Amino acid sequence: MPLVWEIVSLLLRPPGDLYYHLILLFVLQAVLAVTWAHWRRSRGDLAARRLWGAALGMLLARAALVLGGAAAAVMVPSPVVVLPPLERATDLAFLSILLWGFLPVFRRYARLGTGLLAAGLAAIVLVYLFFSVAWPSVEATGVAYNTYWQARVWDGWALVLVVLAIVSLVVWPRPGGAFLFAAFL
Repeated sequence: MPLVWEIVSLLLRPPGDLYYHLILLFVLQAVLAVTWAHWRRSRGDLAARRLWGAALGMLLARAALVLGGAAAAVMVPSPVVVLPPLERATDLAFLSILLWGFLPVFRRYARLGTGLLAAGLAAIVLVYLFFSVAWPSVEATGVAYNTYWQARVWDGWALVLVVLAIVSLVVWPRPGGAFLFAAFL
C-alpha cells in the first residue's frame, strides 16, 4: 500500500502534477487519432464526426489548461491567483464537450446539442472572466479556492450537467445508454 500512496503523492505534487497532465494529453491525443480514423473509415458519418469533434475539444480544453498553467508559472508571481478558476472552467468545458459528443439525445437533435454546447461554452467563458477578476483579491487574504463560493458554483454547475445527462439517458433510451449511465455515475 505505501507504494500506491507514493505514486499518488508523486502525481499530486510538482513536478508530478505536470506528468499527470502530460499523460492525460497523450491519452486524449490517442483518442483523437482513433476517432479521426473512425470518422475517415465511416465516410462522413455524423456520429463519427461528432466523436472526433468531442475528442478534439477535450484535447484543446486540457491543452489550454496546461498552457495556462505554464504561462501563469512564468508570468505571475503566484500561480494560485490564476489557476484555480482556470482549472475549474476548463474542467467544466471538458465535461460539456464530453456530454455533447456522447449523449444520444444530441445525436438525434444535432442542432440542439450544438446550440447548447455553444451557449454553455460561452457561459463558461463569461463566468470564468468574472471569477478570474474577483479571485485574486480574495486569494490575497489566504482563502483556499476549494472553500470559496466560486468553487461551489463550478461544482454545482458540473453536477447539474451530469444529472441532466443521466435524466436524458433515462428519458431517451438508446442502445449503449446503460454503459453511459454507469459512466456518469
